[in-house]
Amino acid sequence: MANESAISKSLVVVGNDPDDQFFLKPAFEKIGFADYVMWLNSSLALFDYLKTLDPSTGYPYTILLDYNIPAINVEEILIRLKKDLNFRQIPVLIYSTGISKPLIQRLIALGADGCYVKAYSSSGILEFAEFLKKKIATAVFR
Repeated sequence: MANESAISKSLVVVGNDPDDQFFLKPAFEKIGFADYVMWLNSSLALFDYLKTLDPSTGYPYTILLDYNIPAINVEEILIRLKKDLNFRQIPVLIYSTGISKPLIQRLIALGADGCYVKAYSSSGILEFAEFLKKKIATAVFR
C-alpha cells in the first residue's frame, strides 16, 4: 500500500469477543495491515478514543463494530456518530454472527455503511481482512 504512514490506525475494531481478535489479528498480520488497526473492547472506549483525536490530524477511515458490543448498543452508536459533525463522515461497518435483512435495513437507515456476517473459516477471515484493507486503501487514496 503506497504511503502507508497516511493510514496509521485507520481501522478501529470495536468488540469484546476474544475470538474475533484471536482470528482477525493474525489475518491482518498476514496481509501486512496489523499496525493500522486499533482494537477497542467497548462502545465507551470508542467514544473515549475519538475524543482524544485532533481534527487537524484526522480520524479513522473506518470503524468496524461488533453488533453485540457492550455498554451502548450499535444503533445508539450510529445515531451518536452520525449526529456529530466530526465523526459523521467515518464509514461504520457492522459485523455479527448472524444478521437479518430487516436489521440490516434498519442499521443502513441509521448510517451504517455495510453489515457483514462473521466468517469462521481461516480463508473467510483472511478474505474479510483483505476486504477491509482494500476498502480503506480505496478511501485513503481516491
